[in-house]
Amino acid sequence: MNRSVLLIPILAISGFALSPAVAEQPSELQTAQWLDWRGPNADGTVTASSRPPTEWDAESGKNIAWSVPLHGLGHSTPIVVDGQVWITAATLDGKKQSVVSVDLESGEKLVDRVLFVNAKPDPLSNDVNNYAAPSCVAEPGRVYVHFGSYGTAAIDTATKKVLWERRDLECNHWRGPGSSPILFGDLLIVSFDGADVQYMAGLNKNTGETIWKTERSTPWDDLDKNGKPSSDGDFRKAFSTPIITEIGGQTQMISVASKCFFGYDPLTGKELWQHFHSAGHTGSARPLFKDGVAYLNTGYSKAQLWALRIDGQTKGEVSSDAVIWKRTKNIPNRGTPVLIGNRIYAVDDGGIATCLDPATGDDLWRERVKSTYSASTVCAGGNLYFLNLKGHTTVVKQSDTFEVVAENSLERGEHDCGASIAVVGNSLLIRTGGFLYRIAE
Repeated sequence: MNRSVLLIPILAISGFALSPAVAEQPSELQTAQWLDWRGPNADGTVTASSRPPTEWDAESGKNIAWSVPLHGLGHSTPIVVDGQVWITAATLDGKKQSVVSVDLESGEKLVDRVLFVNAKPDPLSNDVNNYAAPSCVAEPGRVYVHFGSYGTAAIDTATKKVLWERRDLECNHWRGPGSSPILFGDLLIVSFDGADVQYMAGLNKNTGETIWKTERSTPWDDLDKNGKPSSDGDFRKAFSTPIITEIGGQTQMISVASKCFFGYDPLTGKELWQHFHSAGHTGSARPLFKDGVAYLNTGYSKAQLWALRIDGQTKGEVSSDAVIWKRTKNIPNRGTPVLIGNRIYAVDDGGIATCLDPATGDDLWRERVKSTYSASTVCAGGNLYFLNLKGHTTVVKQSDTFEVVAENSLERGEHDCGASIAVVGNSLLIRTGGFLYRIAE
């Protein structure tokens, strides 16, 4: 439901003119940003001053600022830069991959362009993923669009022109691409964890040129007597997006691959440490880090959440002594939890929400919320937002006790809500299977 709002300048009516200084002040929406799919802190949290709505409804139009119909499929989370929202989409067969941008304030469509055409895309082999799962990443003046091995491009947000593109970074994603790119200094860093090859690459964000490329050093345990993989591609692919943080005075990039956790120097790509595990495969959730501890998801085959002690002296193979705890119950395969204050909040694929103590991994509460989930949790205004695959959002108070604040539905034939919620100022951006919404009072 689109709305048009008539704004009447009261001072002009009363005979006074706005001073140029006042008239040129940018609005909240013009300055709002959500540059990374997990927000300004890369962890799904925003400042305490953000107060997005807790109630909305598509049928009645309650707190729906605008909605934009979408074509194709996509799980890319909306990102916001320069007053513009950017997402990607793809045809069901993956032969066409598009980039879409709308004006944050009005919902007017600014860009809807087929960026890459693929003659023979690799089959997905499942009904969970699609060919537009990685999210964009942005900085003022530029957005970086990524479809894994199918192509990466930089676009000028003012002119909407493609500044550069790469289509030669290859891997067999097996079940489609999933890892999102990140920015660090002058680098655009991309992850390629395929069934055939596994590596990370740092690209010059201005030209697309490869600055470094680092092969994963995973000590695979599925090799036959000839040194060939004895299992299929499911055990080597991964979809996680790395984080960059300060550890012991050193900038490190923490990355989850299949069966292995890694630490790298993001400037050079040099591997600093690794920890192999056999607890799962296909790492998808993004790492969390606080006070020298990384919280890492082992991936599919019953996901586990591990607390791993990492400091400035951590190098080479990290021993099992660094593992503080392992939690095996109600851990999401795909969605990333939030770590805020001294609590971790998550919802697993089957709809069990938990509040965990990061010191022990024990739960303070564990409750069922509606349906099944893939999207990552976000926290804003003291509330947790759990978006399920059917477009239903359960808003829960950020607390040591379970308290539902509101239940909200976008029931317009919606489905396939795999993208996470973005928070911009006092608004929410929610992408469903058929629409992009801005939720605002």
